[in-house]
Parts: sequence; C-alpha cells; structure tokens
Amino acid sequence: MSGQQQADAKLEIAFEFFSKLGVPYFSFHDVDVIAPATDMKEHVRNLAVM
Repeated sequence: MSGQQQADAKLEIAFEFFSKLGVPYFSFHDVDVIAPATDMKEHVRNLAVM
C-alpha cells in the first residue's frame, strides 16, 4: 500500500469513526491525513491530492 493509499484509508476510517460516534463537528490538521513526504515539493503535491 502506497503512502497516499494509506493516507486515503486513514481519512476514510476517521470519518467513519466520527460518524459512528455521532460527533456533529470535528477538526483535524491537513498534515495529519496526507502521505509522508521527503521534500517540500512532494509535501505540497500531497496536500493538493487531499
């Protein structure tokens, strides 16, 4: 599983969890749900994907 696939799965699971908890509002940092990057260019690209 690629880093981006892992990030996508993490985001999907988080939203499912929030839904099951019945939480009407939630917050997270963008960098918590993107694939890890080795440089700034890759980091910006990963943010754009999300």
